[in-house]
Parts: sequence; structure tokens; C-alpha cells
Amino acid sequence: MRGKSSAIIYLVTILVSGVFGMKHAEAGSGCAKGRFSAKPTVADPAEDNYDVKYVKLNLSLTDTSVYLSGDVSTRAITTVSSFTDYVFELDSLMVIDSVLLNGTMLSYSTSGFIRTVHLATPLPSGSMFNSQVFYHGTPMPMSGFLGINGLNSGTDYIKATFSQGECYHAKEWWPCKQSLKDKIDSVDFWVTIPSGLKAGCNGLLKDTTIVSPGFVRYEWAERYPIDYYLISVAVAQYRESSYFMVFSGSTDSMLVQNYLLDNSNFMTNVTITNSVGPVIDYFSGLFGRYPFWKEKYGHCIAGTPGMENQTMTTLRNLDMETISHELGHQWFGDNVTCATWSDIIMNEGMATYASYCYKDHFESHASATTYITGCQNSAKVTDTGSCYVADTTDENRIFSWFLTYSKGAGIIHMLRGIINNDSHFFKVLKNYQAHFGGGNGSINDLKNEAESLVGVTVNGINLDTFFTQWAYGQGFPIYNITWNQIGNDVIIKIDQRTSDSISVPLFKLPVEFAIDGSLGTTLLVKFNDTLQSQVFHFTFPESVLSITADPNNWLIYGLDSISIDTYLTVPELSEINPFIAPNPANSVWHISTLLPNSNITLTDAMNRELWHGISQGNSADVPADKLVHGLYFIQIAAKGKIKTYKVVKY
Repeated sequence: MRGKSSAIIYLVTILVSGVFGMKHAEAGSGCAKGRFSAKPTVADPAEDNYDVKYVKLNLSLTDTSVYLSGDVSTRAITTVSSFTDYVFELDSLMVIDSVLLNGTMLSYSTSGFIRTVHLATPLPSGSMFNSQVFYHGTPMPMSGFLGINGLNSGTDYIKATFSQGECYHAKEWWPCKQSLKDKIDSVDFWVTIPSGLKAGCNGLLKDTTIVSPGFVRYEWAERYPIDYYLISVAVAQYRESSYFMVFSGSTDSMLVQNYLLDNSNFMTNVTITNSVGPVIDYFSGLFGRYPFWKEKYGHCIAGTPGMENQTMTTLRNLDMETISHELGHQWFGDNVTCATWSDIIMNEGMATYASYCYKDHFESHASATTYITGCQNSAKVTDTGSCYVADTTDENRIFSWFLTYSKGAGIIHMLRGIINNDSHFFKVLKNYQAHFGGGNGSINDLKNEAESLVGVTVNGINLDTFFTQWAYGQGFPIYNITWNQIGNDVIIKIDQRTSDSISVPLFKLPVEFAIDGSLGTTLLVKFNDTLQSQVFHFTFPESVLSITADPNNWLIYGLDSISIDTYLTVPELSEINPFIAPNPANSVWHISTLLPNSNITLTDAMNRELWHGISQGNSADVPADKLVHGLYFIQIAAKGKIKTYKVVKY
């Protein structure tokens, strides 16, 4: 979702005439992993005594009021040996008229928003039961982030009522179990509204039924697993604009269904939504087939900056940056939902990065670069705080633009740069979707997927260290870079401090440099910076005019300065850390930052020599194409010293 706050309204009526507040919530500060006040998985432990299988919402709504009435049915299976109490959540502003359990009316007790139905006869484990809660009321009044008035649509004033459930607010408008890990297998949502209005919900519209003069019922069905907070409804004088898209390399098609405001912006919005199909197809190539393709994807225009309700996003303005973000959530957030709210970057960081992918493909690389550098700069607004959310009771912290959205996207971008192979990087994301689709995934799950595909150490960087430092640690590296040229020898020294030295005293990252020469040549070199102070060396046959750090914008970092230091000299081999990439490799290992005339030997695990060569400059290629899969060793000798590196052929 683009911008969330604890002041969100959970069933909101808006007049399409006003202006919203800030797009993104302000950042909060985090604390070290292990020292936090995490919100329990459910509000009451007794909620874990059953597994929700099916929910049917049957509600009456209008576009002029947030008042609602109706009933919600829940089918569940008991998970304890003696199930004595059916416990669910519903805000105290909602009045319960009656509760049926297996067709029998039962009394209930209330403690805040916790509602408890006591069973006269306990149910054994594995028992299926059905509850039906009849209720009515007006959810908490509008305030704060969503604004009182809503959208400015010129002279076209159109009212809309819509729901909002994330993080803990589904209970504000329907009786539910708010557990991320108990996805609901199937949902029906019946919405009775005045004739002339439309109601958009999750899944497919199965039917519209006239229930009485002047009233119609929209009957929606969601048949993919769905989390409680992604169930949604939006009601307004909508005008539908829909079409079918076809997936590349297939004859499979999917409905793209849009409920747009019937105002002067309608045709403009039709043009925008007509361009969404190709983005769905492109993202399907990156992340795997759109996960809900047998139903639909679509949009309802309403008063939220953007909410990724499963199969039907609700958003205020139709701009492609927001659309691509919310679309990315269909994979990261909806199909695979964060395991806990502490792992929220697996929702929001990934969706923010989806917008980068959109811009890079459909706009330009320059546009994408501007976007990702904006994220990287935003990530540095706060020197402390981790992407892993320690205090999940604070929604402002959960949805910190700086730590969750910006730094989260920056971490994904750095992972892509470290893997340095797009087919491998996007295969990691596809595997994450394939293995956790329909369920939940964590930061650690993504790490494990990456390690499974590319190895624990990839291109000289240990992925466990990377995730520990960036996802759970705080701060970012700040570099001071000096350099010198002696003949054809160029020496670069990197001194590193960090913005939060207590949390992470040293970040281990590959740092790339662009070397601009006097004859117009630009040389790219990359070094693995793994020490507080480290010297690197390479040869360059031109006079160096300038050196630029991180020219391709892979890293989140600060820079004190880049300057010439005439006292820098060519280091000994013991000070050199050759950069070997890719590793694992299929056809060749490329070695850079070598001393000239280095002797390079490839051996197997039995120390048998398989290949030998001498570097002509500061780089060399070691062939791997004829080798069997397995572990090998590259020995580098220069100036009477030898260093050995493990490499893998896949």
C-alpha cells in the first residue's frame, strides 16, 4: 500500500471534492533485533484454537454513509482437543444482534473488541463448525491520513464508501480472526446497495440480484486463499471499464476489471487502465504468472492513496507508479503475505521495487535510476532503525517510508547487484513465490531461497552476513575514498565508517568505480570492501581524470569525499583481494583487481592442476565450461606470495 498510518479509517465515506494529506507515513525509529514489543499474532490466544476455512460477508451499504448492517458467516475447524469458546474480534462500536453457532443461537461476552461465545458442549479436535454473526453499526469516524473530504475531482462530486483492513483494522467493520498465518481458503462477499451504484470486491462477480425495489445485491466470490486484511469493498456511482489480457507465450487470458468514477476524468482513466495488462504480463515474466489469473485484476477508485486488496486494488489516483506498486503487491503481500508484521519489507519493500522494475522496462533506465536513487536517499534520512520491525504495535513504524519502503527496496536492489545475474535474481523471486504462494514468507525465507540457488557466498559476499547487516541491522556505510596513479598503476583506498557503529561496525559490500581516462575511456572496476580500511590496485594505460563511486547506483551509502593521495603506493599481494565473478559460474570465472603478470592456477579438490594462465593486466578469465559441477580452487601467485580462493561450477 502506498502510505499507511495508524490513523487510517476502516470503513470510510468520502466526498470526491477535497485533498488528502501526506502520501507516506513518517518514519519511526527501530531498535535492535530481539529487543522489541511485538504485537501478538492474534489478539486472544483462543483464536488459534480454530482454523478458518470459509467466510461469507452479507452486508448492506450505501455511498452516503459508513453505517452498515448484515451478517458474516465463518466456517472453521477446531485445532484443540476440547474447543469450548469461539473467540473472534469485532470493534465495540459494532452492535451484535445475535450469534448462531451450528444453527443454534448462543449468548456471548464482550471485553473490548474481543467477543467470546461459550459452547455448552465442547467440540473435539478436527470438528467443523459454522458461526453466523448478525450485527450493525457505524465504524469509527474519519480522521487523519485519509482526510475528511477525499479526492478533488473538479466540479464532479461523487461519493464513495470503501473499506480498509491493514494492519489490525478489519475488526473495525467485520467480525474476524486477525491472524496473518490463518489465510481464509475461500470468501463470498454479498453487498446490497441502492440501484445505480456498483460494489467492487475481491474475486469474480458471480451475479447481481434485485433484492427489492431500488436495491441490488452484488455477489462476489474469491476462491484463492486470502488474508483477513485484504478482504475489501468499495461502493460508488462507478462506471465499469474492463477488458481481457493474454499472457505471453500462452492462450490464457484474464479479466482486467476497473470500476472508475463516472466523471470528466473517465476517458483519461480508461486509457491508463488499458495499459495495465502489459504490466501484468511483464511482472508475470519476472515473478511468475500473476497468481490470481483465473479470477481477475482490477481497480476501484476511492479515497485511499493505494491499497492492494487481493485482485481489486483501491486507490485514489491512477498513476502508473502507484499502480505498479499495488500490482506488485499481488505477488508480494497477497499471494505471499509477510509471515509477521516484522517482515513487512517482504510486502512493501518488494512492491516498491516492482515500481522500479516497471519504470526500467516501460519508461527508461534514467527514470528507474532517478526512482531508486530517491529510495536510497530516503533510506539515509534516518541513521538508525532496521527494516525488520521490532515494535509491531506501532503502525507508523511498520509503514515507515524511510525504513520499510525505501530501505526495503534498496536492499532488494543491492541483492540484485550482488547476485549480478538477472536470470538468477528473478529466479530467486520466482522460487519464493512458488514455495510460499498461498501462504506466508519472511525475510529469512528470501535469504534461504537466494542461498539455495546461488550459494551461501555469491561473488565473494556472504548472504547471511548481508541479510543480517541490512535487514536486521541498522544504518549504512559511509566511505572516504582516496586514490593515486603511478604510471599505469592505479591505487584506490576505501576507508569505511558506519552511521550506526554500535549496530553494524562494518558493512561488507562490493563497491564499483568508474574510472574516466584522458583518452576518453571509462573503465569499470569492482572491489569487495570487507575491511575498515582497504587498498585495491589495478592497471590503467591512461591518465586518470576522475573516479566515481557506485556509478550504477547499486548501494545505499554515504560518501565523505573522493580525493587524491599521492602517498598511496602499489600494495603487496597480501593486501590485494581479487574479485571473482560470477561465482558460482557456468562458463567462466572472471577475475579482476589482479597484479599484472599474476600466475593463476585452477585445481580440483585433489589439488590436480586443471588450467594455468598469466594475467596480462589486472584481470583474467578462467574457463569453467568443460568442468563437471562441483568445488574448485583458484590459486593466484605474484611477488612471491600465493592466495587461494574457492569457486563453484554449477
